[in-house]
Amino acid sequence: MEDPAFGRLVALLPRDRPVAVQTHDRPDIDAFAAAYSLSRLLQLDGFDAKWTWRGPIRSRSLANLIQYLQVPDIPWPGTPEASLVIVDGIPENGNVSLVPGKLVAAIDHHESSASSLAEFTDIRPTVGACCSIIAEYWKQAGRIPGKAIATALMAGIQSDTDFLSREAHDLDLESFASLSPLADRDAATGIVKIAIDSDDLSLISSALAWSVVEHDRFFAALPEPCRQEVPSVLADFALRASDVRIAIVAVVDEEGCRISVRSRDPALPAAAIVRATLEGIGSGGGHFRGAGGFIPAATFPGERRLMARFFAVIDSLELHVKGN
Repeated sequence: MEDPAFGRLVALLPRDRPVAVQTHDRPDIDAFAAAYSLSRLLQLDGFDAKWTWRGPIRSRSLANLIQYLQVPDIPWPGTPEASLVIVDGIPENGNVSLVPGKLVAAIDHHESSASSLAEFTDIRPTVGACCSIIAEYWKQAGRIPGKAIATALMAGIQSDTDFLSREAHDLDLESFASLSPLADRDAATGIVKIAIDSDDLSLISSALAWSVVEHDRFFAALPEPCRQEVPSVLADFALRASDVRIAIVAVVDEEGCRISVRSRDPALPAAAIVRATLEGIGSGGGHFRGAGGFIPAATFPGERRLMARFFAVIDSLELHVKGN
């Protein structure tokens, strides 16, 4: 019988070197909670493990989690001697800017067009949250997470599966059930639900006023930089309209353009739409129902051209489906 994933991971990590558990750039709750919880588990196993990331914290809900955990909001810079364990992403997708160290492992739950070059990989695209995989690692290690870690893992699962209503795998349900008696459930729910500020409501109102709804597709561009969750909040809201199948929301800041895509059409996976649209100008990925992407400022084509690219890709996918 094959060793559990956590055992295989530990076997590959030199014990005389520090371990950097790194998230994708500009982390969200699931990424941060997975990195924090895995680093704590590795510490219990005797490793000098730290969690880290690249990019600013712009997520209100992630700021809530960091405050709950009472941990620094400044990432560890890494060291060339470190073993790198990437969670909730892989460098080959272009969404992980590695800190110094040697890449050893990649743990992810997203569909990808590239294969990881890490020696150890645990990639499960059908799982809704990376935190569910890390919760399984705690079980495999024979350890029970304390309240703070259990709460962080539960918040990550709730965040990425929209409270188990979006692409929740059996492992997500099992992990949530096992964490429930250990966690502060009210705290986990509050961390995720308090995602925007009142100032963001006016931005959403402006975006709705200038949005485009065409052939069951919703496109909106937020008028100024905003919190990280706002595009996904608006995309989820737009998908509640009975005549909208695909919702695309973009927000532009000094770094470039961040995009959230939601789909409720089985023939039009959000991840496939994002990857095809951003090919050559940015990077993106995700799942069937929800995906995201980023375009650097240097290659951003403008809001109207971006909308046209998205709609052309959707047209092409629909023609392919009809042809089959």
